[in-house]
Amino acid sequence: MAMDAINMNKIKIAYILGSLNRGGAQKILLDICNNISKDKFDISVIYWRDGDFSEEFKKIKSIKLMKLKNSHLRIEGGMLNEIPSLIRRANELIKIQKAERF
Repeated sequence: MAMDAINMNKIKIAYILGSLNRGGAQKILLDICNNISKDKFDISVIYWRDGDFSEEFKKIKSIKLMKLKNSHLRIEGGMLNEIPSLIRRANELIKIQKAERF
């Protein structure tokens, strides 16, 4: 079977995280990305800020890591007005990746 046909049969999933800092969601996602069937799933991880797990995620060659530009977002710092643009960018990346699940 041609490589394009194999990729078309994969389920595309996009995960969205605020950061790659050490936390429960990040740890679980890291475990999922390391152990999920690469033949059945095409995984994209969209995030705003690097963190403790950044290098671990970058080691996984089978996933697509996409960092959004406004990584300085701090809600407690009064930058709530940037959230809509970050959500729009995340949505654009999901559409580009043609994710079926997110």
